[in-house]
Amino acid sequence: GCSTQQQQQQQQQQQQRPLTPPSSTASVGAGCWPDTPAAGVLLLAPGSQPSPAAPAGGGSAAGASHGCELGAAHIRDCYLGPATYSCAAMAAGGAIDVAVAVARGEAPCGAAIIRPPGHHAEGGLAMGFCYFNNAAVAARAAQAAGAHRVVVLDWDVHHGNGSQAIFEDDPSVLYASLHRYDRGAFFPGSGHAEEVGCGPGVGCCVNVPWDGPGPGDADYLAAFSRVLLPILYEFAPHLIIVSAG
Repeated sequence: GCSTQQQQQQQQQQQQRPLTPPSSTASVGAGCWPDTPAAGVLLLAPGSQPSPAAPAGGGSAAGASHGCELGAAHIRDCYLGPATYSCAAMAAGGAIDVAVAVARGEAPCGAAIIRPPGHHAEGGLAMGFCYFNNAAVAARAAQAAGAHRVVVLDWDVHHGNGSQAIFEDDPSVLYASLHRYDRGAFFPGSGHAEEVGCGPGVGCCVNVPWDGPGPGDADYLAAFSRVLLPILYEFAPHLIIVSAG
């Protein structure tokens, strides 16, 4: 089941009344996999966007306003400037374009060189300098384009709490993360090995937490060969999305 920490995060989100995503989602399915995946990824309601204060520094980080200063409870530790929304939307759109092209067979592989990152953003919460969860948006777009089973492989030093929260009850997406954990003391504090998913998604969340900064190439090779690759082969994904932050 869900970890206690994840339940607390969900309760905090409910108390903060995050924006409600639309009810309609794309329908995908293959064989025994569900015909309709879990709800899609949305941080802002359609047609809306943050209303950042106009910084004196011409949009520089020093002049931008913090989400909490703008009264936006669904935006934490993220600075906002006049171009924040358009930049974040462009980054998510770039991830979508690449994922769809590969899912449709128009390209054998692809790379979206985009900023800001996305793996800390949850379905109704922007945090950790992440506004839209680019990997999650790309995964849903790929599923709509025909890649019914998707792996999101995250090797950023931080755990992708947002990606895990979005997909933890969805058996059509396997989320795997290698990250520094330090017994929960390293940001964002989630990603214990016992966090394996919820409900129908149990087993589709794989965490390899490191305690401390010491892991090297041999450790990562061992984690991939002994833990991740056997699971990925069994899951047999149609598409793998590498989430590097």
